[in-house]
Amino acid sequence: MSTLLHQNMRNFGGNTQLRVQGYRTAFTTIANGQGNPPLTPIIAAGFTEITNNGTAAGALGTLCNDLNIVFRGLIACGQMTNQPEYIGLGSSANNVPLAYRRVLIQATGGNSGIRLINDRAPATQGVFPVAWAQTLPPAATPFYRGFVYMIIPVNNTLIAVAYIHNIFGILGNALSIGPGSRL
Repeated sequence: MSTLLHQNMRNFGGNTQLRVQGYRTAFTTIANGQGNPPLTPIIAAGFTEITNNGTAAGALGTLCNDLNIVFRGLIACGQMTNQPEYIGLGSSANNVPLAYRRVLIQATGGNSGIRLINDRAPATQGVFPVAWAQTLPPAATPFYRGFVYMIIPVNNTLIAVAYIHNIFGILGNALSIGPGSRL
């Protein structure tokens, strides 16, 4: 059995060594099969609530190595408290992503419904599309949130593995996606 891992990094910038070391210890435990239940081998991982594309990328590279996977990159997926938010992606060396994409969602509430942006990265022949990933599409506003995904081969089958972080609480703007919303 293989594992897909999601870790909410809780407002992670990668520049606090104590936090990085805590994650390193936990991820090494997971990679060594000592979790309960054991979660190896990991074929894909997503890291949500990443606050920058600089120091966080370096830290995630180290953390992915601790999980015995390859850090693939960070993809912008929205904004939180006036700063960009990214989702980090990793996969095993045997599961090299063939494509990266994101779907951005803006719940406008009322009769306006929901606006979607389906954004595909340019084809890059296995190389992470850095320029595409670092910014949101021009039509997106700070109120867009979204999920990012990569398409990876697993046992001769292509699968899409998606990750999302939702900043809304139970009584927050998430209520605007529900009864009365129109697609």
